[in-house]
Parts: sequence; C-alpha cells; structure tokens
Amino acid sequence: YAKWTAVAQTHTVSFVADVTGVSQMPDAIIVEHDKTIPADKVPTVPPIREGYKFLHWTDNLTTKTVYNFAQTITADVKLYPVWEREKVNITWTNNNTTGATWTQPATSEVDLNSTVNFTLMLDEGYELPSVTAGGALLAGALVKTDTNGKRTYSYSFVANAAETEKEDGTKVREMTVEIGETK
Repeated sequence: YAKWTAVAQTHTVSFVADVTGVSQMPDAIIVEHDKTIPADKVPTVPPIREGYKFLHWTDNLTTKTVYNFAQTITADVKLYPVWEREKVNITWTNNNTTGATWTQPATSEVDLNSTVNFTLMLDEGYELPSVTAGGALLAGALVKTDTNGKRTYSYSFVANAAETEKEDGTKVREMTVEIGETK
C-alpha cells in the first residue's frame, strides 16, 4: 500500500505596483490556507514613488479600501499600493500693487508638478511689475487690452517646490508667488 502524506495548501500574497517608477516593494509572502499573515511578515516599510505619498495597501483598485492584514487567507492575493499626489502650498504675495489686480486659483494647495495658471490685470499707465514663482522670474503673455487701456497678462508655472522640513519635523513643499511693486 502507498502511504500518503498531507501537504499543507498555501497561497501567495504578492505586492504589485500598478504603475511604473515604484521602488522598495515588499517580497511575496507564502501563507498556509485558512491562516493569517504572520505579524512579522506584514510590510512595515512603505514603497516609494517620486512625487507621491504612500497611503495603504488594497486588494481592490476600484474602491481602494484598506486591506485588512488580519483576515484569513483562502486564495492567492494581490495587494496594490494606494497613493496620493504630494501637494505644494502656494502663498500669494503682492507688494504695493496699486493699479494691478490678479486672479489666482481658488486653492493655495496644488498637486506637485502641476501647472498653475493665473492672470494679472494692469490699469492704463502702470508698468508691468516683476512676477516670480519660487524665486524664478515669470514672463507674462499679453492676452488682451480693453477699451479703457486695461491690459491682461497670462502667467503659468509648474509647482515643483523641493521638500523642506519644518521645526516640528513635518515635511512640506512650499512656493511663494510674488508680484513686485507697480509704477
């Protein structure tokens, strides 16, 4: 007679990057059927993606619900990282801009590396002031001149501020958009 030995059924929990440019992905974990992932195997080091903050792992790319590592494993599982675009806080500063009106975006927080557009309207008789974003001089494009001589200029820049650390240890990305004095 043949003697059979029971072999434990196992499943693979794999970590899959659904986009390119992701590093530091965890190795796959082999888990016995109807068991949970051992606590010492649950990934504690987050994956890295430039310009994004890792939020959590999910097994559902549609709902992106947080994966529960304490649930029992009954089949192979693929886990995906959920990301949030890093943000840049923008401060809008004008210095004695008599004769100038600007319209900036409604929010002061924008996605990292996104393009920010705004306009500057200058009354007749005023010279175009210097306009900077993150210390870099911007060139405005004349869009129109109305019948009263008011000129409208269009500006855009990429919100690509470097990450800095505040005194409390939090990391931020900040830029200042500044309009110089009008003459």
